Amino acid sequence: ATLTIALDGPLGAGKTTFVRALATALGADEHSVASPTFVLIHQYQGRQPIYHFDAYRIRSIEEFRELGCDEYFEGPGISLIEWAQKVSTCLPADRLEIQIEVVSHRSRQFAFQGRGPTAETVVRQVAQTLQGATN
Repeated sequence: ATLTIALDGPLGAGKTTFVRALATALGADEHSVASPTFVLIHQYQGRQPIYHFDAYRIRSIEEFRELGCDEYFEGPGISLIEWAQKVSTCLPADRLEIQIEVVSHRSRQFAFQGRGPTAETVVRQVAQTLQGATN
């Protein structure tokens, strides 16, 4: 099952840190996870392939498409896109959007929005997990 996660938030909000935590939870080597700002995409191997895009330096939608993003989005694995709002028209309709806001130096607020059936299922599962953790 393919999942696309669109990450947005200001510089220093923790987008790469979130990707590192998720990739590590999925079995990837945490030391292999780095911001792909200059190479635009990294691939990590966990229990499933993880594709980590960074659209910060993308100058156009065409440049992003030239990375072969559609093949990644349609294939197996999880695709995470930092600065996703810059390339939102390229992203699959079924995607999980995560907005990260800086609350303080050591605190972040995450807003999850599922767009489409796969992403909505993930949001429900996360909500149930978090509710269970607070009870």
